[in-house]
Amino acid sequence: MKIISTLLTSAIILTATTVLALPEYPVAPYSTSWDGSANVLTSVFKNIGATEINPYTAFTEPDAYWKSSSTSESVIATLLIEIAGYKNYNSFGIYDKGSNSNKLEIFQGADSAKASEQLSITQSGTSFNFAIGSTTKTFSSNEFGFYLQNKTGAIFYSDSSLNPDNTNAYMVDHMFSYSGATDKDNKVTVKGTEYAFNADTWLLAFEDLKGVFNPTTGKLTGGSDFDFNDMIVLVDNITTSTVPEPGTIVLLGAGLLGLGFYGRRRSQK
Repeated sequence: MKIISTLLTSAIILTATTVLALPEYPVAPYSTSWDGSANVLTSVFKNIGATEINPYTAFTEPDAYWKSSSTSESVIATLLIEIAGYKNYNSFGIYDKGSNSNKLEIFQGADSAKASEQLSITQSGTSFNFAIGSTTKTFSSNEFGFYLQNKTGAIFYSDSSLNPDNTNAYMVDHMFSYSGATDKDNKVTVKGTEYAFNADTWLLAFEDLKGVFNPTTGKLTGGSDFDFNDMIVLVDNITTSTVPEPGTIVLLGAGLLGLGFYGRRRSQK
């Protein structure tokens, strides 16, 4: 009976600990900016007509991975705004969920506001081909993340667990996402051009500098202002992918397996 009880305790501990994740900062974009009050996200959203979207509360979580929301339409990415010292150097693209080193660049430093690219996705066996013009990358699945690379070579991912300023105590979020589902007129306007902003259209707001968490103030500080206005991209025909990570599923299964074994031994007794 002692052995069985020990097994049960181990199973419960395993199940409880595997669902825990490191805390993620910032919990929302900061409402101040090194670029001045005219460039905080509330002002930026107001200027493009997304006035119903509160950037400090209306973001979507989780937003680490994405997939196309349509089998008949391509994913359209439009570079809307860059307010950053690195704006002439930053690049933006997607990466394979199965391998973050497998990337497809969509925008580069020379691109300016209203630059637009069409991303086509086709299945080939168990893999998926992601293509922009004549450039094609093969991903392991139809799920992908977004990334921003800055002038220094630092790469920031929509999956916060991959970011270079993470520590063993916390993760740093470098992208917040906003759906057009609650926008009243379902459009945004940049430099006189209107773009649809619907339920399957998203504003992706990036921070392009590393930060350090200060436990005393409860905020990220260091070399970043975390205003998330450094690059804002509008992406159409996508939806979030919220499937739990495979490792979490396996470990939870192992815990349940232990409970099942305990129940079987007890019933045999």
